Amino acid sequence: MQDIHDIYGPYSTPLPAWFFLLVILGVLILLSGLLGGIYYWKKNQKKEKKPTIKQKTFSPAENLHIAVLKLKKDLQSSFADVISKQLAQEVRIYLRDAGYTNSLKRTTNETRRALKKTNLKKETQKIILDILVNADAVKFAEKDASRARVTLLLEDAGRI
Repeated sequence: MQDIHDIYGPYSTPLPAWFFLLVILGVLILLSGLLGGIYYWKKNQKKEKKPTIKQKTFSPAENLHIAVLKLKKDLQSSFADVISKQLAQEVRIYLRDAGYTNSLKRTTNETRRALKKTNLKKETQKIILDILVNADAVKFAEKDASRARVTLLLEDAGRI
């Protein structure tokens, strides 16, 4: 007797059970990586959104006064030449921040001409120019700045 069977054979061979386990395991690993990435992203976003402590903003005159106090303290342990240059830099920043002139990009003579057009008191203009001229003398003429002279300039800068 002959067995009856299909001429064409099965359309697909059945897949073994271990193949399905590998596919499920791969999907689980992929999902856990995706969920872990989303968790990490959300966690870092929360860090960025933390409110920062708002620091008090000072006026340009207050900033200059704070810088002068620091320079007075530093004068005890630093060279007067360095303090003189730093003081001039702080005065130039004060002039820029107060809106008088951008003296960071100007020479002392250009700053002098620009100050004449402002409403600053003549005494304040004189103090500012004394500080800038002294720093120029130290910087370009290589003149030594005496501690006494720098102390006087710091006292004057405190009155601006």
